Amino acid sequence: MGTIKNAELPAIFKKLNGTKGLIIDLRCYPSEAESFMPGLFINSEPLKVGSENPNYYKGKVVILVNETTQSQAEYTAMALRVMPGAIVLGSTTAGADGNVSPIILPGGISTMISGIGVYTQTAPKRSK
Repeated sequence: MGTIKNAELPAIFKKLNGTKGLIIDLRCYPSEAESFMPGLFINSEPLKVGSENPNYYKGKVVILVNETTQSQAEYTAMALRVMPGAIVLGSTTAGADGNVSPIILPGGISTMISGIGVYTQTAPKRSK
């Protein structure tokens, strides 16, 4: 996910159609996250994941995460794990999902803090 460009996704999805399984490595930061414009909103068609989308990926899905999985990659893992047959493997993520606010400390030192919490529920049970 750290190297895939959005324009490549339709061709990738086409190649994945009918495969038995997929491993998605989110131990990185997605390559096209808009980190240069925090708070940017882009209007698009609503996204559907899981069984509400009749064209969801039907194979098994393994999502790899670890402490380097942060921000957009954490959000992506939360979205992908609701697919029937999906499982998340790895260690605890960075816990850095959410908007950030810049803070200037004494001495002109800059830092940022996450100002909101992002919560997720347990993934739905997979049907057999």
